[in-house]
Amino acid sequence: MFSRLGIDVLVLPKCSFSFETKEDPRQILAERTIGATGEISEKVKAVHDESHLTNKSMEQTSEKVSGAMDFIRRTGESLAHIVDGVQKTRDEITQMATAVEEQSATAEEIARNIEGTTIIAREIEKNSGTVLNDLTGLSDVAAKLNAAVSKFRTRSAGQANLDPVKG
Repeated sequence: MFSRLGIDVLVLPKCSFSFETKEDPRQILAERTIGATGEISEKVKAVHDESHLTNKSMEQTSEKVSGAMDFIRRTGESLAHIVDGVQKTRDEITQMATAVEEQSATAEEIARNIEGTTIIAREIEKNSGTVLNDLTGLSDVAAKLNAAVSKFRTRSAGQANLDPVKG
């Protein structure tokens, strides 16, 4: 199991014990076992510490991913608001363009009406000059007629003297 975690298991070399040594082979084996157990304990502690750091790093990464997901969600909402705003602006611009076209058509119609009114006013001015000249002529004729009529005298109530008075 320890070899799967990357821990080297202490492999004790084969020892041949002779009766001539004064050291007890069990004691030597026990000392080596205690030393190996210490090394294994240190390596297990190192793996545990690394696991703890990895877990902490994963939690931090998870928090960052969660924050990024929240940011992406808010960005999506903002983009949706922007798209809605652009759509509303486009609709308003379309309405304004339609209104401008209608106003332009109305302005053209008004210009045509003003032009027609100007033509009629010029015609009236020309005709009023002619009428004024005609009235002046009629006034002169009326004055002459009045002068001519004033020369006639009446004799009695029923008869008129058609002879002009000599004067």
